[in-house]
Amino acid sequence: YRLLRSKGVNVLDLMPVFLAERHSEHGTVFIPSESHWTGYGVALAAREAAKKIKSHRWASEVAKHQFTAKWESREVNGHILKSAQDAGDKTHKPDTGWVRVIKEESEKGPQALTQSQPNSPVVIIGDSNTFWWSAEGGGLPEELAYELAFPVDIVPTAQGGATNSRLNLMRRMHSDPT
Repeated sequence: YRLLRSKGVNVLDLMPVFLAERHSEHGTVFIPSESHWTGYGVALAAREAAKKIKSHRWASEVAKHQFTAKWESREVNGHILKSAQDAGDKTHKPDTGWVRVIKEESEKGPQALTQSQPNSPVVIIGDSNTFWWSAEGGGLPEELAYELAFPVDIVPTAQGGATNSRLNLMRRMHSDPT
């Protein structure tokens, strides 16, 4: 991290926050039967990323939106659990975790956020960790929008990590240069 920072890269190290918050009222930060963050872990990551983003003057100039947030309990059937069950292990049950469901206020009442927000000044690129929980209304785009008070865009990929995400961003740019 010191090397990256010395080269001008703005680094967000979540380890101290995750360690400090690993036993909260909303549970752990990682799903025991999955390699993804819990809904609480996503909310923490969004909170910390928003602090960095809000430190830039331009962030205060973005039009603000109203959002609602409600913590809800969910059952999680992670891939590690599924692999164990596929191998015949029926002793392990799904995990239970919390997700903060984010909705945007509108004239029609609270609405799920739209994933594509091409006019947003913030674009999230990444693998499945960026959109895990989005179907529940609590993925990184929703949580970051809530923390920033404006929608964010996302260019995700289900596999291939950072490389495929960057390729998807390039494809989007070529299909819509604006």
